[in-house]
Amino acid sequence: MTRSALKLTALSGLLAIALVLVASPSQAAFKLFIDDLGDASPGITITDEDLVGPPPDGAPFVPGLVSYDSAVSGPVGSFVVVVSTAISKPLIGPPDSIDFINLAVSGGTGTLFVSTTDTDYASLTGGAADFAGSISGTTTGMVSATALADDGNGEFTGATIGTFGPFVTPSFSDAFATTESPYASPFSMTLEATIVHDDPGDTTSFDFLLAVEPGAGENPIPEPSTWVLGSMALLGLGLAVRRRLLS
Repeated sequence: MTRSALKLTALSGLLAIALVLVASPSQAAFKLFIDDLGDASPGITITDEDLVGPPPDGAPFVPGLVSYDSAVSGPVGSFVVVVSTAISKPLIGPPDSIDFINLAVSGGTGTLFVSTTDTDYASLTGGAADFAGSISGTTTGMVSATALADDGNGEFTGATIGTFGPFVTPSFSDAFATTESPYASPFSMTLEATIVHDDPGDTTSFDFLLAVEPGAGENPIPEPSTWVLGSMALLGLGLAVRRRLLS
């Protein structure tokens, strides 16, 4: 199959998936919040009910995907958000997961706060809950991160499940696993990251995941079909906005 045919096939698949997802039962919006803490302007909130990119070229929203790109929507204070993309249900899982799959920032002097949150996860029954988290990336500044879960199902809130950093080395990675009790459904999960840049030439890029560990006998890796679905959604995102990568 030629490259152009592959692209056409992938795009057709994406459009079909988007139609199915938009037709799915509604739920609370998946949200992304970005704020330059040294800037007087309020932070920016994006939901998975927003267009990906500005009208009239914005693509239909995709439940479970939120993204921000300074090339399309402008800088956040003094920071250039090369790309900030997070995914949640139904694009990933089971198990219940929330994932900054690509957070890349350049420039800026000061502190950038980034958070993503989703509610209405439904896999816990009120007993002990096993959570796992991981982070990996690079920075010429400093990165700290926190994972939260809330059985009150609130947005951008909850008990601290795990913390990472501060990382100041060029390349970093870490992981944790913990048991929390009790947790019942519905519940929410939130990821928070603080990025400090002292020089306009600083760059930071990382992935950050929080997931509910599956019980005995379950597959600990998100099902392949969900990864395919997520990949197609990200392809559509790339077609809708200009994406740049850190060099």
